[in-house]
Formats: sequence, structure tokens, C-alpha cells
Amino acid sequence: MNLSYLLQFKEVSLPIIFSLVVTLSTYLIFDITNDLIILLIFCSSILIFRTASSWIKELNKKKLLNESRHLIKIFPIDHECFWVAAQQKDGSFATQIAIGFDASNISSKSLRMMEPKLIKPRAKVEYSNCVIKSGHLHDRQYPINPFSTTHGSFTFLIHGQLAKRGSRLKVKIKITDQTGFVQFLKLNLKSR
Repeated sequence: MNLSYLLQFKEVSLPIIFSLVVTLSTYLIFDITNDLIILLIFCSSILIFRTASSWIKELNKKKLLNESRHLIKIFPIDHECFWVAAQQKDGSFATQIAIGFDASNISSKSLRMMEPKLIKPRAKVEYSNCVIKSGHLHDRQYPINPFSTTHGSFTFLIHGQLAKRGSRLKVKIKITDQTGFVQFLKLNLKSR
């Protein structure tokens, strides 16, 4: 049997079967005998089924499009992800958030990651940096080569203490690549 025939049969038969079930159940439950009302229920249920299926198809297309734009995949390295608070000479605190990661470029062109942004916890970031390793050198200007994985790190310096020492700190970071695609990284960091 031809596969395209089966797909066409599925496209046509599913809404009709759904509509028949809705119409028959409405007829049996409410004991409707008016033919015009039964026809109206049948047609409206076909319309509802087709609309819902087209919405689902659009959502699936958007999901696939977003996944295909996801050109840099970031894999945090657990033992390189931490936060630490230190007391300054003036008595105030400064907090450093450090995240070590491996970044994989799954595209056929070199890509750069732009400056990371700390979303959570909400705090005024004094300094942020993204460093990518290239050979023995580290710099934020280095691209991630096509179809390769390299090491990198994010660093944030914040004035003030964000949590008690020894506790975990939940962070959310916004990462943008040079194509403008945004991804978020959520971590639960240990204290040092």
C-alpha cells in the first residue's frame, strides 16, 4: 500500500472519526433529534479538530526551528562551577560567580559567544567576562571552531554577599551567540 495514500487517509479520516464520535455522544447524551443541530455539531467538531491539529503542527515547527538555531551547546563542568564571597578591607563583601564549561559548535562556521548576563539572582554586576580557550591561549575574542568543542568560563563579580557561606546559590545566565540566538543556563552552585 502506498505511504502517501495512508497519510492522506489519516488527514481525512481522523477529523471525520472525531466528529462522528462527538456527534453521536451529543445525540445520545442530550437526545437531540433535530437534523440541522446534528449537522451543525458534526461540522463544528471537524473545524475544531482541524484548528487544534494545525496549532499543534505550528508549535512543533517552532520547536524544531528553535532547536536548529541552537548552534552552540554549553555543558557546565560541575567542579568548575561555584560561588565565593570575600570580605573586603572596608568591611563590605564581594561575591564571585565562576562557571567553567565546555562549548560545542555544531555548525559549519566559527561562532563567538557574546558577553553573558546574570539574570538570577538579581544583583548589580560590577564585572562580567566570557573566556574561550584556543590552543594554549584564553580570550573572549576567540571563536569556537566549526564542529568542535572547547573549554570556556564565565565570571561575574558582584558587590555584596548573595547568600550565606556554605549554602547553594541558584543562578540563571543569559547567553547570546553572534547570530543573536539566546539560551539560558540554570545552575545550583556550591559555595567555596
